[in-house]
Amino acid sequence: MPEAVGVIETLGMPTALEAADTLCKSGQVQFVRFDNVQAGLISVIIRGPVSEVTAAIQAALSTLGRMPKGRVAGHHIIPCPDGNLEAVLPLQSRSGTSESADWLID
Repeated sequence: MPEAVGVIETLGMPTALEAADTLCKSGQVQFVRFDNVQAGLISVIIRGPVSEVTAAIQAALSTLGRMPKGRVAGHHIIPCPDGNLEAVLPLQSRSGTSESADWLID
């Protein structure tokens, strides 16, 4: 089954957490990581089958649209990403790792 990578970029950590929660509950997707792009701008990255990633992104956008301050800066789905992206972007799941969340302090 073809894999996809999905990204939602949010303004603020509470919105990013809500996005991640909805993404993971809305489809058979794997959470990859949070990425602090710049002050207050946080990307939530997932991967999984194309149809599942698409459904999860749509569900998260719907949920965030109902939040009082659910601010979405953008979103994108990359169906069947090229294998060379693995070398540039860390697309493997961080689940099961004991890394600290130092990036949250930025």
